[in-house]
Amino acid sequence: MKKWLYLFIAVFVAAGCVCRTASPVLAMQVCISGRVPYEYVTESGYAGVSMEIFAEIHQRMGEEELCLSQVPWNRGLRSVEEGLCEVLLSGVWDEEREKRWSFPKQPIGSIAWQFFAREPGVALKGSWGGVRGFSYPSALYLQVEGLRRDVDAPTQESLVEKLINGRTDLVAIELGSAQILAKELGVTLYPVGKRIYVPLFAFFNKNVPQSVIDHFDEVTSRLWDEGFIARVYEKYGLIRPHLASRDILIMDEEYPPVTP
Repeated sequence: MKKWLYLFIAVFVAAGCVCRTASPVLAMQVCISGRVPYEYVTESGYAGVSMEIFAEIHQRMGEEELCLSQVPWNRGLRSVEEGLCEVLLSGVWDEEREKRWSFPKQPIGSIAWQFFAREPGVALKGSWGGVRGFSYPSALYLQVEGLRRDVDAPTQESLVEKLINGRTDLVAIELGSAQILAKELGVTLYPVGKRIYVPLFAFFNKNVPQSVIDHFDEVTSRLWDEGFIARVYEKYGLIRPHLASRDILIMDEEYPPVTP
């Protein structure tokens, strides 16, 4: 795929804003969460499975230029709702979110949610922790029905640190980030319970014209058909079931630990 970030107009340490155009009036404002391995900014440009797929879609649409702002997830949600950004990458659909943001029909991929423990042989009991502002699928919540949620962390990294420090018995994070965090923190994470795959979307501001979102869907559908999305997921070592927009895939198997 052709490199998109030809020119850095500005790089702000706090917001992580990067534009690739000399015509900022036409720039599409895109907020990204900084979540590895999905969407983040590096010294050499953008990276991540969702970011590469979105960039290819945007390039094939042949519309505005691209400006990225890397912000915390909850700030990104507010920014898109308030119109400071037109798009947020990337997250899952739920009914409450659909009231606040526009969702394409076509997902740009999928993610796998699972509970993890700090040692092997742990059952779904005790207490658990999650990330503030994350929308976990109902099938994940059902596995810990009746258990106390005693940790509400701002990021998946801080959540795993609390698990390792014994603040909680289980944490709910997604598999791609678990693989990255195990390496970065030098820890082993042990999967517990069922693995839940759900579609992954770009969120659009409600004022973005439906014609733009329809065009986005058309291009995304072609990328699925061409196998482009599968190849990007394979590049990052991620499994990518092609799910319809409201599908959910529940896998009940024994999984190996996620190691550094």
